[in-house]
Amino acid sequence: MFEDGGEALALLIPAIGAGVGGLFGRRLHHQRLRRRMREGRTELSARAPDGWGPSLSRNWRIYVATPRQGELVLHRRFQRGRAGHAVSVLDVDPRTRRPRVREAWRMQAARSRVLTVRTTEGRIELAVPEYQVAWLRDRLAGPAGHAAVPGAQ
Repeated sequence: MFEDGGEALALLIPAIGAGVGGLFGRRLHHQRLRRRMREGRTELSARAPDGWGPSLSRNWRIYVATPRQGELVLHRRFQRGRAGHAVSVLDVDPRTRRPRVREAWRMQAARSRVLTVRTTEGRIELAVPEYQVAWLRDRLAGPAGHAAVPGAQ
């Protein structure tokens, strides 16, 4: 049936790739997230629960975000040619929450926390990996943004 062995190899390559990707995929993903943090950016899932206009959806979408003091610039992943959507940040909620069961599978990070940000247009919920919550809050609200509330996060 497989005289030259090429057909058998063609059948095994996807299985081998899936196994290697499963073992190293998570590590590579976290390395990419840490590299982006050093560059001042992060991957996050975002939505506008109040549904304010064409800029953000009520459903979770994955963005590459550039957080700055008082501003958040969101770029859709894989759409690098387009300009990002800049949002003015008024306040960052000191509390976070765990994603609901129905939300968790739509987020890009398995162990996420949901951070609520108040903007000039409404509220935005940002789902980020647990280890990035304090970093993102510091970038958006400054170091005093979460120090006033004991036990924040």
